[in-house]
Amino acid sequence: MTTVAVIAALLLGLPGLAVAVHLGLLALASAFYRVPRPPSRKEIRFLVLVPAHDEEPVIGRCLEAIDSDRRPDDQVLVVADRCTDATAEIARSFGSHVLERGPGEEPGRAAARQAGLERARSLEWDAVVMLDADSVIEPGFFTACEQALLSGAGAVQGRSESEPGRTLPTEASVAARTLQGITIPRGRDRLGMCVRLHGTGMATWREIALAHRFRAPASEDLFFTLDLLLAGGLHEPLRGQPVERAVERRRL
Repeated sequence: MTTVAVIAALLLGLPGLAVAVHLGLLALASAFYRVPRPPSRKEIRFLVLVPAHDEEPVIGRCLEAIDSDRRPDDQVLVVADRCTDATAEIARSFGSHVLERGPGEEPGRAAARQAGLERARSLEWDAVVMLDADSVIEPGFFTACEQALLSGAGAVQGRSESEPGRTLPTEASVAARTLQGITIPRGRDRLGMCVRLHGTGMATWREIALAHRFRAPASEDLFFTLDLLLAGGLHEPLRGQPVERAVERRRL
């Protein structure tokens, strides 16, 4: 009976052990991550696309951080998605392009992002950066995205972390996001694996963005990542790659 119990315990513990080994390997590999350096210097004109659904309390902080860091040729397009508050008016006060979607249009962030890209076909830009309305970028974010794209990547993902919390559950959430938004992407990059795009903080070239669609009702960033992998196989330029400038989320 004891032998059976030991075997059962081992079988039950194997999934947890596999996860621990997987995360441990990624954490070890992440220690060797180095910021990519482009072989040549060239300024990219970014389109910053911000889908926003009733984001009046937070969008001002998001746009203020963008305006503090963007260069003269970078443009901001806010998709006011079926809003019933002052989101569109606040965006216009920052000088952003604004696309307003009405209550009868398809709901969801994927539809908002896709509508923004269709609207942006008439604008002049080289690459698009996706940011959520409750995200706050750090200084140097656009330069870091530019360097990563010019190093040969077709798509890049900014590191994403939460602001410090005030309770134990929120601190646990901060730790989980740090693992997901920093440690795992760094480790996967060092091991030559795919780095998943997470929506906010992702950037990609114009031709790539316009050749694919945000089409899923949920986890549209995951489906977009898979579309890029299928289009380019597993070649390095379409894998995605971490960017070492944080996209900082609002307090949990």
